[in-house]
Order: sequence, then C-alpha cells, then structure tokens
Amino acid sequence: MTPAPAPTAFILDLDGVVTDTAVQHEAAWRRMLEDRGLPFRHDAYERTRGRSRADSLRVLLDGHEVDEATFETMLAEKNARYVEALDHLSLRDLLPGVLDLLLAAEARHWKVAVGSSSRNAALVLDRIGVTDLFDAVADGSSGAPKPAPDIFLAAARMLDVEPAACVVVEDGGPGVDAGLAAGMRVIGVGPADRVGHAHVRVDTTSELVLDTLDPAIAAATPGTVAAGNGAG
Repeated sequence: MTPAPAPTAFILDLDGVVTDTAVQHEAAWRRMLEDRGLPFRHDAYERTRGRSRADSLRVLLDGHEVDEATFETMLAEKNARYVEALDHLSLRDLLPGVLDLLLAAEARHWKVAVGSSSRNAALVLDRIGVTDLFDAVADGSSGAPKPAPDIFLAAARMLDVEPAACVVVEDGGPGVDAGLAAGMRVIGVGPADRVGHAHVRVDTTSELVLDTLDPAIAAATPGTVAAGNGAG
C-alpha cells in the first residue's frame, strides 16, 4: 500500500474553529422567526451547527411549512441581520490558540484555507482582520453543504494540494463526515459524542498545538478512522 502523503495544508472550519459568531447567528435567527410570530427553540438551534443556512432554517422551522418564496425571504432577512452584527468583530474574536496555529503552519510553509458552509466566510475573516493569514476561502457557494465533501475538496483545489495531504479542523459532526469523505485527515474540536469519529480530538481550540498533534496527525490514514480512534 502506498503511504499517505505528509500533511502540507490545513483547512479550518470557520464558526467554532477560527471564531465563534454563534451569538450573532442565534440572535439573527431568533429575531427573524419571532418577528414572524414563529417560536425559536435553542435546542433546535444547537442542531444547526455546521449546516448550511437553508438546512438550518429547515431545522428551526421544526415542521412548520412555508412556501418557497417565504422561505427565501426568511433566509435573506436572517442573513441581513447577521451581516449587520459582523461590524463589531475584531482580532479579539479569534478563538484561543488559532493565531498560534496559523503562525506555526506559516513557519512550516503549510498552506491554510477556510472551508465553511457560510457564504459570509470571507467577510468574517475581513472583519476580524486575518484575511492575509489564509491562502484560500471555500464557502457555501463551493458545492453541496457538509456532510458532502464538496467544500473541502474545493479548498484543496484552491490550495493546489491533494486531499490526502490536507488536515481538516472541524467542530461539527457533519464537518468531520465531510473531511473524511474528502479523503483527508480530520481533527475534531469538541466533545466525543459530536466529533469523536475524527482521527484526532481535542476539547478546545487552545489545544490545537501543531507540535503536540504532530504524531497523531502523521499516524492517521486520510479518509478512514480505525476502531477506537477519535479520542484526544
């Protein structure tokens, strides 16, 4: 069997890995739904992690039916509220450990991309002030949403790196599934019941220390997880 290529690129999810705009997302969804007299349930919102905007709305509607035109209007209203809230982002909104991870990757001459279902990914990076630290941004316009591998495969093409040499960092189960389906190594950030099927798992982004993770990353077989893997 041909050995897997050494990793030479990171593909990072945006929300929950690079930054956390969950508060802005939740407030935008809540206001949009409640303005229409519809209930907002936090437990349903929690299930939207890693999903596209349209899939998230389907979850939040929880069986409430709306016509296609109304559905599209609701998506646009939510996005407008969310984008308005992004004006207040700054470098302080990078999650702990992320800047050090980006600098460590740069020191090794690894390429780095964002692979996010959000179509606002580039705008978020710009508002935080870290656009120059990324070589590419693959967003929700890059293909089918996670757990399909499209977004991560698009990021690999943008970086001109083969999928098996890419390391995905994800905090959502669908994102871990997408990274595995793309034939990549995957680091999961969060609890085992959510991302435990990743090759490597850490509890928080502050544990994304490249020198510490090196052995586990190198030992992982891209795209597959051996029984018992996923615990950090």
